[in-house]
Amino acid sequence: MQEKVPMRFHLNAAGPTDDFKLGRMFEVAEKAATESVYNMGGFGRNTPMSEWRTDPEVREAYASSEYLSRNCALLK
Repeated sequence: MQEKVPMRFHLNAAGPTDDFKLGRMFEVAEKAATESVYNMGGFGRNTPMSEWRTDPEVREAYASSEYLSRNCALLK
């Protein structure tokens, strides 16, 4: 099962309590999702800011498309 967990979660899963660890994992997941919506190169890529999605309507459309294509509705 561990091989299915992204490395960035393992690196940030340290802390004094389980609630703290879950909070850190949520923070990392939220940052990755936000950056992938803004950054056309994807999370962690060194894409110049000039190539980022700056139009709010374009970002909304991209985020909606990703939400649907990745079955995120199943998480609710």
